[in-house]
Amino acid sequence: MNTPVYLTPADSLQKAFDQAAPGTVFHLAGGTYREKVIIKTPGITLMGEGRDKTKIVWDDYALKLDENGVEYNTFRTWTVAVCADHVTMRHLSIVNDALEPEKKGQEVALSVLGDDFRMEDCRLSSTQDTLFAGPLPPDLIERYEGFLADELRASGPFSQRYTRCLIEGSVDFIFGCADAVFEDCEIR
Repeated sequence: MNTPVYLTPADSLQKAFDQAAPGTVFHLAGGTYREKVIIKTPGITLMGEGRDKTKIVWDDYALKLDENGVEYNTFRTWTVAVCADHVTMRHLSIVNDALEPEKKGQEVALSVLGDDFRMEDCRLSSTQDTLFAGPLPPDLIERYEGFLADELRASGPFSQRYTRCLIEGSVDFIFGCADAVFEDCEIR
């Protein structure tokens, strides 16, 4: 059994996730973690101190240009991307705070491209396209070859369960091809 890992906003979440063994449980202290992160290790758990206390925040948006002058596109705007199976998140918020989708386009808070994903007592917040419950449909998996990393083009089927979560946005804010269950959630 893995020893729990305790993190604070002064720590790099990405570095910790990259070094994690399957089954690691991360305890995230209250505060704002301003970082874009991708989870590739299966079976990890993220535990915050409450969805109003522990926040992972970033601000990418679809019309933003990358280092090559190419627009980010919806599927690269995530604050957190889960690209592994059996990941669980509890008691935290994931926010894309780019705002102004009418000027900036889509702004994803969470992308999930893994099976048996669980989220409990969490908050997802953005404006347009807050939650991508992947996978992509087959035509987009093919279209984005060479544009999106392979793990962001993973094919399903993927099951996901969201329990007692607040998911908020303004336009088309839950999308994707997962088999997803939303239990006792507030969709705002």
